[in-house]
Amino acid sequence: MNKKLIAALAAGGLAFSGSTMAATDGDMAVGAGATSTGTLEVLLQIPDMIRISQLNDVELVHDAATDDFTGTDDLCVFRNIDGTYGVTASSANGTGDFLLSDGGTSTVPYTVNWQGGALDEGTLNSGHADADTTQPDCGGAPNITVELTATGDDVAAAETTNDHTDTLTLMVEAE
Repeated sequence: MNKKLIAALAAGGLAFSGSTMAATDGDMAVGAGATSTGTLEVLLQIPDMIRISQLNDVELVHDAATDDFTGTDDLCVFRNIDGTYGVTASSANGTGDFLLSDGGTSTVPYTVNWQGGALDEGTLNSGHADADTTQPDCGGAPNITVELTATGDDVAAAETTNDHTDTLTLMVEAE
């Protein structure tokens, strides 16, 4: 059986880096209480892992101080090793712009800021180094703030007073 396992691992392209395969078959044992022992090496290659979690739906509300409509979401980005990551934000209604739509002809543009920096719709924004590297859920304490803003002027220019919505997709990518 060990020879079949070794052959399967070799056929699958798995290699033990830094060690030699040292599986051994047990000796034939005979009689009551006889035992035979074999050994095999076990390898776990840890991949580079990244996860975005703790996202919540966001409602844009009027800010009397700026006359804009804003909303924020605090979320978690985890990466199992130190290193940078990129983020891409995509609007279901946009092609180059983030757009809220009433489902008809009325749209309202909005902006997306990641940790205070503006994102362009559909474009990878690289070099972020603020991922949590200790807990996949950030220990329940979000480490990223996303802010969404529609200007008061753009909201006032909407063609209808119907609800305007969008599905914003945030993708993080290990670099």
